[in-house]
Amino acid sequence: MLFQSNVLIHCKKSFYNFQLTVICLFVTFLVLRSLLGAGKYGTPNQDLEEIRNHLIQHIDGSTRTMMQLTAMKLEASSAVEGDVNPRSLIEEEFDYVEYFDPAKMHHTLGERITDWDERRAAVLNSADNTEGSNQPHGKRRILMVSGSQQKPYDNPKGDYFILKNLKNKVDYCRLQNIDIFYNMAPAGHEDVRVLPLLRALMLSHPEVEWFWWMDSDAFFTDMKFELPLDSYENYNMVVHGWYDMIYEKNSWVGLNTGSFLIRNCQWSLDLLDTWAPYGLVVKPREAAWQLFAKYLDGRRKFESDDQSALI
Repeated sequence: MLFQSNVLIHCKKSFYNFQLTVICLFVTFLVLRSLLGAGKYGTPNQDLEEIRNHLIQHIDGSTRTMMQLTAMKLEASSAVEGDVNPRSLIEEEFDYVEYFDPAKMHHTLGERITDWDERRAAVLNSADNTEGSNQPHGKRRILMVSGSQQKPYDNPKGDYFILKNLKNKVDYCRLQNIDIFYNMAPAGHEDVRVLPLLRALMLSHPEVEWFWWMDSDAFFTDMKFELPLDSYENYNMVVHGWYDMIYEKNSWVGLNTGSFLIRNCQWSLDLLDTWAPYGLVVKPREAAWQLFAKYLDGRRKFESDDQSALI
């Protein structure tokens, strides 16, 4: 009996050790799989990426982004009118002097509009318009516009801070009775998508007097701050900057386009059309940063940005 008890105890210990070994091997396999990958079987991240690419490839036509529609309109108008197709500028033959000529309008954000002030006034004065350009409490209508990339950031802290920034903007807009539009559409480079987004919002919201662009990483530190709109009555754009750094030093940081106000008017549409050539397609962005690095003090050689283009 004593011998059988010892054998039973030894068998139980061996079984427990075997179970522990199997568990350790399984945990080791999972760790190695996550670090080194799993070849053709794929990891969860690889599976997620494949699903995301599959959905993008089968995207319905009704959900196409504004940039895709704009590019299609540009190609169609170029084929009819014989203008230069912006997509052809990606080829090696690219004359940046001719492209940046203000007299040429093949690089606009869409169909050229020259009577927006009259069209907007007609909408505001129509009987169907129940909103008007003023809010019920008498303030001018303001729409804050911001946005961030569609995909998650590489560092999880990035998503955390973006969420905190959005919460900060929403709280400020709620306190100041300001509407907010947050864009996450995959419309290309972050600097580039600002221009077509503002233009589309201006045309679709004629009741809004001012559009306030704010970068996704900008915070409000004074929640009681109110825009002095009466001081901006004779201006169509308000952006923070330094006179001497722009006109005397030609510094590329003389303006800060991380936060600016732009009025919903014909002048603003013309400005956006003039602003657009520096970032719509590949070759102009490459040529633009070379011009910026040459003429703007302290501007290093990297792709063009909206701030340098505005200066």
